Amino acid sequence: MLVDCSHSGYLTTMEAMELSTSPVTFSHSNPKALCDHPRNITDDQIRSCAATGGVIGINGIGKFLGDSIDPEHFVDHITYTADLVGVQHVGIALDYSDGTDDLQDAITGQSHFWPSEWYGGKIEFMAPNRLMDIVNIMLRRNYSSEDITAILGGNFLALAQRVWQ
Repeated sequence: MLVDCSHSGYLTTMEAMELSTSPVTFSHSNPKALCDHPRNITDDQIRSCAATGGVIGINGIGKFLGDSIDPEHFVDHITYTADLVGVQHVGIALDYSDGTDDLQDAITGQSHFWPSEWYGGKIEFMAPNRLMDIVNIMLRRNYSSEDITAILGGNFLALAQRVWQ
């Protein structure tokens, strides 16, 4: 079983990573150091996840990026995390699926989903059609093709192969 600490609190995640005998993931979480949102994770959480052999998937929701879905800003989150723990612990997790465009309408007035103060204003998403922009920015920032392949999915694939034996 792959333990995913996204959507969990600080103490829960730190205890899960301490007790897990397998790699742990934050499947779609961003560094709090770049965007101080309660849903984002601290450098300690990022380091602890990497220490388990896990992967942190950078989330494409604007609220977790700092209200900007600009691909440059998204790559800033990738770079920050890679600089902190190494490229082998970073992935892309846009948190985008069929129907995501309608999420704003679905959650308006639904405060029981999460604290409304966390999600005020418009919710924007990094759509999959921006992946080539992200790749081009990573190339411009001198990421190797091997590192880009790993970040685009290779790291999550390797994680699944290690955990799901």
